[in-house]
Amino acid sequence: MLTFYVNRAGKTLPKTQRDRLERAKDELKRQFGRE
Repeated sequence: MLTFYVNRAGKTLPKTQRDRLERAKDELKRQFGRE
């Protein structure tokens, strides 16, 4: 869902928010063993 949100927001998503979402995706991948 985070990837979908990032893709839909496109260029209008501020870099700080995009970076935060990318970190969240990485953390979720680690926690669920999909690294």
